[in-house]
Amino acid sequence: MRGIDTHGSRELFSLPGGKASLDIGGDYRTYRYEQSPGATSDDIYSFNTKTAYNMSGDTYGAFVELLAPLTKSFEMHVGGRYDAVKAIDDKPNKKIVGKKDSANTYKVTARWQLVQTVLIRDSYGTGFKAPSMLDTAQPLVNAAFTAKKFTCPWPGTEFCCGEPIQDNAVSEGNPELQSEKSKQFTLGFRVGPSAAFSFGADLWDVKLHNTVSSITEHQAFGDPVNIPATCTSSATPTKSRSAT
Repeated sequence: MRGIDTHGSRELFSLPGGKASLDIGGDYRTYRYEQSPGATSDDIYSFNTKTAYNMSGDTYGAFVELLAPLTKSFEMHVGGRYDAVKAIDDKPNKKIVGKKDSANTYKVTARWQLVQTVLIRDSYGTGFKAPSMLDTAQPLVNAAFTAKKFTCPWPGTEFCCGEPIQDNAVSEGNPELQSEKSKQFTLGFRVGPSAAFSFGADLWDVKLHNTVSSITEHQAFGDPVNIPATCTSSATPTKSRSAT
């Protein structure tokens, strides 16, 4: 990963609680994942050769934040951000995987010093997270074996044995993945009756949408009809079945 960040701040104007200040900034990142085959089965008997890949992608963003002390006891902090993630360049296959995505997010926080010994604070905001490069563009790779033995999802075919077995597990990126989105808020207080003792509590609430996750082996073999993409078969070089 290579990147650059820049930001600056300055005071703007006076408010009853003090000077309002503004922060602005931006960043740029370029990522690259590369894996070479390394040793092969010709070098080491029964060795599983690694899948080669070479992919890269860029992200960039900018933000602005304003701190406003509205009174001596109450201040607010508001901010906005823009993020963009470019599609992934799959160099060996000379193609672009996925698509560019972007989002605007924001946050608002408040801090209220009710009295000298009581503080109340809250916040509300949104979030954006693009799937990783491997989640999106990784080619099909072996991922060891299932932890448990499973009954074949295609009974009566050449890929099935007469009893449950441990299956090969494989992993692959999904170019159709969407970015994760979130909404969250917090509400809390802090009470300090003395310099030696204080207590407080905070409520956190986070809602995630389009969360990127993987299907478990139990889901794959437990419902192969409704989740057909989780089970694959291969007749070369040896007949086998796999869970992705």
